[in-house]
Amino acid sequence: MNFYDTFSPVITWVTLHLLFILALILGWSTRQIDYVLAFPQAPIQFDMYMEVPTGIVLDQSVGSNKTHVLKLLKNLYGQKQTSRQFYLLTCEKLEEIGFIKSKIDECMFFKDDMIFVLYVDDGILFMKDESKFESTFALLASKFDIEDKGDVEQFLGIKFTRAKDEFHVTQTHLIDQIIKDVGLHKSTFKCPQTPSSSTVVLQRNENKKSFDGKLFNYRSVIGKLNYLEKSSHPDISYATNQCARFSHDPKQSHAQAVIHLVKHLKGAREHGIVMRPKGMALECHVDADFCGNWHKLTPEHDLSTTKSRSGSIITYAGCPISWSSKLQTQVALSTTEAEYLVTVRKNARQIYLSQTL
Repeated sequence: MNFYDTFSPVITWVTLHLLFILALILGWSTRQIDYVLAFPQAPIQFDMYMEVPTGIVLDQSVGSNKTHVLKLLKNLYGQKQTSRQFYLLTCEKLEEIGFIKSKIDECMFFKDDMIFVLYVDDGILFMKDESKFESTFALLASKFDIEDKGDVEQFLGIKFTRAKDEFHVTQTHLIDQIIKDVGLHKSTFKCPQTPSSSTVVLQRNENKKSFDGKLFNYRSVIGKLNYLEKSSHPDISYATNQCARFSHDPKQSHAQAVIHLVKHLKGAREHGIVMRPKGMALECHVDADFCGNWHKLTPEHDLSTTKSRSGSIITYAGCPISWSSKLQTQVALSTTEAEYLVTVRKNARQIYLSQTL
């Protein structure tokens, strides 16, 4: 009950991809910083009380568990506002030691030739001169209880393997989790070469048999696929979006599409993004599939069949930093209009990224 605002931003994948590319181009170093018990480090917002937890017995001279409560002196994990309180504290302390918050991304901070990014309680420091790290870390350690995790290798479940002039971005651990969730970890089969069938477009299929969820949790698997797609696998954007559209009422055909996608991932578990920058160009590639979901028997039951699909990928120095595959929010009346809608949207996105650069 004791909270008002709960929103806490995190660094966007676009910014994170872009910074790793710039680190390669400019020859900058990276160091990962971890906060030790981050949320209790932030000051508590209100006077808050809790029941005495099970397992703790008060001294009889004090009273009983039923007649007494505990007053919180620090934030606890699970409170609705703790993430925001920690973010506000981080902004305040970073400003005290000379960092300036970006106007484009609220979790990116600048100081001289250093950039600090934050994702809840995980941070990365990008720096031109690595010799300045010790002094900067000491300043941060004076404000927080933190640990130096060294050069970035694992961040948010993503493995960053740095070669001389490139980064390999993979997520084998998450793919293995998804394979296990679907129940394919002990199976032997031929892995499809594509994430989805080229001849099947998923429909709502209201009269078809529903997926009972006994084999796997549809929504849970879709959530993990969404995270995988946004962070390191642009190749599964279309297939993931198609399956995610029916999470509220999945049918057997939708579950089979998920299984097809996961089988593909099992054969491509070592694959990911190779960031090998060339030049400094910011490019935007877009396309549209006019009324690609059209099914003449279902438009009265599923209006989304009349919508066109937008596909796009934005690259910097030849490396992907943002991509998407989704249905358009408006109904286009021609191929030209469908192309126009996706182009206008992505031009706006490209302007935003230009400001970031």
